[in-house]
Amino acid sequence: MKKPQILAILLVLALAVAGAASLGGWTKIEPEHLKDQDVAEAAAFAVDQHNREGAENLKLVTVDSGESQVVNGKRYRLNLTVSDAGNGDALSKYEAIVWVHPGGNSPKELTSFKKQKP
Repeated sequence: MKKPQILAILLVLALAVAGAASLGGWTKIEPEHLKDQDVAEAAAFAVDQHNREGAENLKLVTVDSGESQVVNGKRYRLNLTVSDAGNGDALSKYEAIVWVHPGGNSPKELTSFKKQKP
């Protein structure tokens, strides 16, 4: 086999291995995309669902940062600032994980909602 062909094969293999290593991994949501509709909907869903499950009255203030992961749909791991109407609108930080099932209008699922330590 000629040297250029071997190099081309090695390059293809290296790219395939690099792509496989990141498949299913978490990807940072860049700051300019934290207000995108899909992120905003996932964040609002997380707070609303937590309020239903925990009988609290939290309100979403901001999405501070986040990551997304493509796995049979899309998962969002979001760091949120919320206000607590039951506690004088005190601000708190939470991490929420929302799974958006595939298929567009498919339901969302709140898989985690944890208060962060100050």
